[in-house]
Amino acid sequence: MISPLASKKLLEVIPEGSTVLELGTGFGTKRLTEHFNVISIENDTQWHQGVSQLIEVPLVNITKTKSVAKRFPEFLEWYDPEILAQNLEGLEYDAIVVDGPATPDRRPGFYQYRELFKKVPVLFDDVHRVYDIKNAMMWARYVDAKSFEVFDFTKKKQFALVLP
Repeated sequence: MISPLASKKLLEVIPEGSTVLELGTGFGTKRLTEHFNVISIENDTQWHQGVSQLIEVPLVNITKTKSVAKRFPEFLEWYDPEILAQNLEGLEYDAIVVDGPATPDRRPGFYQYRELFKKVPVLFDDVHRVYDIKNAMMWARYVDAKSFEVFDFTKKKQFALVLP
């Protein structure tokens, strides 16, 4: 679940009422909906937490690119990129929260399929985990980030905010 500080940091970079594209619906979704319109990508619809729009995208085994396979050797599945691409086409959003799919070894799909996403502020949750911090760092390099910050060092889990 994203922390109260994560929600506060998003409010510092996008105005209240903006639209957030969230990968992975969960308990933190409710916190996001207090300030933003939330469009959530989820493979397990029982996690639907009152988002303004839920887009169900199943997980599939995917072929790894060589560069992603080197950095994430256990990366095997992610949201179905074809279904996701169809649902993202023409979709307007002001920021992205990467908090899914559920297990960290699935999250590198965000970087592998980076061309599907707009270059907007991205909050990466759980960057205390190796796959999540690597994913955030690769995205920051891809967008030539003007800012990359990690927060909540005093907590068990951290998050990163990348500004393009």
